[in-house]
Amino acid sequence: MKQIILILFLITIVQNLFSQRVGIGTNSPDQSAMLDINSVDGGLLIPRMSSTDRQNIIDPAKGLMVYDTTSRAFYYFTGNGWLELLAGNVDKIVDADGDTKIQVEESADEDMIRFDLDGTEYFTLKQGRINVLNTGSSVFIGEAAGQSDDLTSNANVFIGEEAGAMNTSGHRNVGVGYHAMGINVGGNENTVVGYNILPANTSGSANVAMGFQNLLQNTTGGYNTAIGYGSLAGNSTGHSNTGLGARAGINNQTGTRNVLIGASAGEGVGAHSKYSNVMVGAYSGYRTNGNDNTFVGTYAGYENDGNKNVFIGYDAGAFESGSNKLIIENSDVDSSQALIYGEFDNHWVRINGRLTPAQGISDADGDTRIQVEESPDEDQIRFDIKGHQAMWLGANGNLNLRGLSTVTNLALLKDSTSYSSNVIFQGSGTQYQLGTPNADRFRIWLNTTGEVMSILPNGNIGVRVAGPQANFHVNGSIRSSTLLIADTTRTALILKTDDNSADMGLAYRNVGGNFNWNIYRSDAGNNAAHLVIAGGPQHTDVTDLPERMRILSDGRVAIGTEIPASGYLLSVGGKMIAEELKIRLQANWPDYVFDKSYGRMSLQELQEFIDNHHHLPNIPSAAEIAENDGIEVGEMQRLMMEKIEEMTLYILELKNEIDELKTKIN
Repeated sequence: MKQIILILFLITIVQNLFSQRVGIGTNSPDQSAMLDINSVDGGLLIPRMSSTDRQNIIDPAKGLMVYDTTSRAFYYFTGNGWLELLAGNVDKIVDADGDTKIQVEESADEDMIRFDLDGTEYFTLKQGRINVLNTGSSVFIGEAAGQSDDLTSNANVFIGEEAGAMNTSGHRNVGVGYHAMGINVGGNENTVVGYNILPANTSGSANVAMGFQNLLQNTTGGYNTAIGYGSLAGNSTGHSNTGLGARAGINNQTGTRNVLIGASAGEGVGAHSKYSNVMVGAYSGYRTNGNDNTFVGTYAGYENDGNKNVFIGYDAGAFESGSNKLIIENSDVDSSQALIYGEFDNHWVRINGRLTPAQGISDADGDTRIQVEESPDEDQIRFDIKGHQAMWLGANGNLNLRGLSTVTNLALLKDSTSYSSNVIFQGSGTQYQLGTPNADRFRIWLNTTGEVMSILPNGNIGVRVAGPQANFHVNGSIRSSTLLIADTTRTALILKTDDNSADMGLAYRNVGGNFNWNIYRSDAGNNAAHLVIAGGPQHTDVTDLPERMRILSDGRVAIGTEIPASGYLLSVGGKMIAEELKIRLQANWPDYVFDKSYGRMSLQELQEFIDNHHHLPNIPSAAEIAENDGIEVGEMQRLMMEKIEEMTLYILELKNEIDELKTKIN
């Protein structure tokens, strides 16, 4: 019975406890608290246990609190896991499983903030420095930057959204900007800064780019440098290119070893594979598709399509075609007007202007040079060799050559200096001299035989005579079959056979008051004597020389044949070339075609004639030319001009019809 009464009592107390606020150490518990404990000499002691015991609590209630004696900290259960209750100076922030955290001090007074992710420390902050750890010496900043990197010793720096996002093993790359090197996988040692720079690169290495969408399509090309808006944007596999300036080389795809500096330099409209070009200046080489060119200057080589050209200056060679040319100019004039023009393959250069070096043309030490004026307005050209004036040309036309010794090698002048002069030719063991050694005669001298010929101031000529006593003085013999020299009214020179049966002469004749030199050939009793010119290799018997030309007694001339054609004054058995050939026609020149009365065929009639006869009207057919054994050049020129003038009228007629049709259409 007592037990029943006790139970009822306890039930009554518990009911009162659940229905009222409870105060311990106070009679007036706070209305906001179900349990209010007030004490000045004691505290609330909640359950104490080790970390192991805490983790082993079965199905802990949300909000359950214990004191962990292992970590010496209060923990409460959040419903998902245990969380340390921090108070005062917090030295770390840790996730539920403790592998991701921020620590202020891992060891006493180290004054460092550490950042751990998934159990690995990646960042530390100390003394104003952010240290990146355990990333293979790489730094990634930005959403998805370097997200695929294998974190081995790659030493990459990717800053910006998706910068280096696909990189796995590429190393020593620097990519700064949105999507910089976005899909690079294995390319190495690239440095890029800007928006969407080198985004398609997969394995290209050693590229440098800065700007907007530089090397936009590059995949495997390497060793390229692109700085400026869109420079080398179209490059895919080309390597060793340098593009500096907006759109420089923008259309290059596979070309190599190009240096393109300036806005749109080498932009290459329609050219994708040019190589080894140097183009410096805005729009230089803009449309070129050639190789090995050097263009320096705005618009230089603008539309050139050749190779191995050098154009220097504004607009130099802008519209020049061809290869191996040198042009230095500051306008787009053609090669014939350029200040300096040259052709490398032909090894020559032309200067369209005056070349006036201030100090002349000189060697390195200045002792050998060419001077235009040594003193003001002296009007002389001087040539110095090893410090000595060896030749000079004066305004009076005198040319002087002076040797380095007291004997002048060659002098073609008279001046105040007294000296002997010679032109010396040195052969193998033989020396030939032309000159005036004693100032009294001109001589030809050999060191083996002495003086062989001399000319005195009075005009006398001596052969093996130092002082000739007549106009022509020979110390020796003159060999000749017949030699006759006469005055101006008679034959000057006659060559005869031994029996005087035939001769050949050089005659000076007066014909109708006109004096002429005549070469003639005659044969006694033979009115058909011909003049024959023969020549060839050296023969013992000159009569055996092959005939080259024949002049018949009737005036006909044969070249390359012994039988001239009948009825023609000149017959040539072979080809003939001439700078100019004038033919005087007997017939009228066909200006009559433009006469209103000229009966020109209609185009329809012309078509029918060609269909039926297979040649133009009035023009001989192939069969007629063969039958007549050739064509008359003069007559053919006349007929061709007739056809050209008729064609001109046909063209004008068609133009008028086209203009009428245009007028009707419009």
